[in-house]
Amino acid sequence: MRLARLFPVFLLLSFTTLACGGGNMKASGPAAKAEVGVLVLTPEQVANAGLSMAVVGARKASENLRLPGTLAADPQRLWRVSPVVDGVVEEVGAMAHDVVRKGQVLARLRSASLGEAQVAWLEARSKARLATADRERSLVLRKDGVVSESHWLRVDAEYQRAGGALEQAERRLVLAGMTAEQIVALESTERSLGEMTLRSPASGVVLASTVSRGQSVSAGEDAFEVADLSVLWVTVHVPVASLTQVMRGAKATVRVSGNPQSNW
Repeated sequence: MRLARLFPVFLLLSFTTLACGGGNMKASGPAAKAEVGVLVLTPEQVANAGLSMAVVGARKASENLRLPGTLAADPQRLWRVSPVVDGVVEEVGAMAHDVVRKGQVLARLRSASLGEAQVAWLEARSKARLATADRERSLVLRKDGVVSESHWLRVDAEYQRAGGALEQAERRLVLAGMTAEQIVALESTERSLGEMTLRSPASGVVLASTVSRGQSVSAGEDAFEVADLSVLWVTVHVPVASLTQVMRGAKATVRVSGNPQSNW
């Protein structure tokens, strides 16, 4: 605003010097009738100088700031989905930018290590059942005095070992990401050993998908990134010179560069 006021003054002084010769020459014509300190120009002089006239008015300066920024998902609403064990992708159920719901299947994998752990659990489960039946039968015979105390102790020890082996095998399956219902379902005739399913942990949008059919995926490797975009973070870069104009509680409007018509 200071330069806008000074510029016409410098221009007027320079023009006066050229027209009046530094103040030593006397003006003639229309300029002779002008008051002292006022320069009067003819229409031809105004046209030749390219000058224009406007009414000076006062107006309130704009208090709006246009600042660059970025939109990002809330870190508390962002999930990375990865397999717990190594596997090979057999089916992909979602791609990037897809809208998914909680529990939806994102991909199905086949894992040799998971299949081995499941077979070990089935064997441990079978041995535990046999040990339980043998213990119950020996307990009845013991009460009738048919079996010896040493036989009973041997049968009871086998029962304890079978139970411990079953718990260990079940723990391996839990660490592989299987639920209790999925473990029990292994004994059904429709079981599919070695199959691993990656499901969406929440409803949202798939931001990234890095897997395809036939791809080998390592344990812990990111396969999908899912985000709930109902809440977003806006990061605005405010210059130091504009910090005094930013006030707590001030209204802000966010416009996306790709879609300037949408406002938040």
